[in-house]
Amino acid sequence: MDWSQVLQQPSGVPDIKLGPLSMWVLDGSRYEGWLNVRLQVATRSAVVQAEGEILRRDEIATLIAGSRWLYDKLSGRVEMRGLEPNLAIAMEIDGQGHISVEVDLTGDVMTQRHHFEFELDQTYLPEIIQACEKVLTKYPTQTPRNQWYGG
Repeated sequence: MDWSQVLQQPSGVPDIKLGPLSMWVLDGSRYEGWLNVRLQVATRSAVVQAEGEILRRDEIATLIAGSRWLYDKLSGRVEMRGLEPNLAIAMEIDGQGHISVEVDLTGDVMTQRHHFEFELDQTYLPEIIQACEKVLTKYPTQTPRNQWYGG
């Protein structure tokens, strides 16, 4: 089998980049709060992708809050676990600004598990925060107006 036919080649610059983890928001979902995304971790020895309505806007907000907290405190651990089990991110920072990152990503939650570990430093956090905020601005929550109250 030609595995290059299985992997979707992402186009354009990722909307969010966290080390080897790239996130492209393909569009908003027809379901409230969800985003249609392509996620990819690409390292020297492995490439793992997941795609679909598997990430929520509030999970992006959690990544923002956690990144801000790490940047301000320079100590501690934060986690973002998705409602869908395709993606989990944990970041732990030491007092010197070194961040240990763990990413679990899978395109098939029934038959696969992929775990990645890598290092970043605190200087990446503002860029991550800004990229996440840009996604939330571009794809705001689409709360329907209450026609009864004219809201």
